[in-house]
Amino acid sequence: MVILLPELEKFEQFERALHADRLGEILGELWRREVHLVMPKFSFTSGFDLKGMLCKLGMPAAFSEEADFSGMDGTHDLWIDDVYHKAFIKVDEQGTEAAAATGNVMVPAAPIPVWIDHPFILLIRDRETGVILFLGRVLNPEK
Repeated sequence: MVILLPELEKFEQFERALHADRLGEILGELWRREVHLVMPKFSFTSGFDLKGMLCKLGMPAAFSEEADFSGMDGTHDLWIDDVYHKAFIKVDEQGTEAAAATGNVMVPAAPIPVWIDHPFILLIRDRETGVILFLGRVLNPEK
C-alpha cells in the first residue's frame, strides 16, 4: 500500500494535479524506509454498474438477444444482463502490522514517525507488475 499525504491545506490542489504521468513520477521516486506509522483504521466499499460503460465502449450486443455466447453453452439464447464492479478495502492493526513486517528492508536509521491525521490518497499495487489495483482517497480519517 502506498499513501500519498499532501500538506494539510493543499489536498485539493495536490489531487487536481495528480494525473497518470505525475503519479508515475512519484512512484518512481519512492524508496523503502522503516517508519513508525500512526493512522486510523478505516474501511470502505465502492461499486458501480459497468453495463452502460461497456455498451459505450462497443459491447452493446453482449447485453441483447443478439449476443452470441454459443461457445459457452452451445445455444444462442444466452446474453449478459448486467455487470457490476464492487471493491472493498479495510485497513486495521493486522493490515498495518503485515505491511510493516513485509516492508522492512535493512535500514540503519531510526524509524521516521508518520502521522496520518488529515486527507490522503492511497493506492495498492501488485508487487511484481506495479499495476495499480485500487486507488482511493480518505477525506476524513478521523471518522
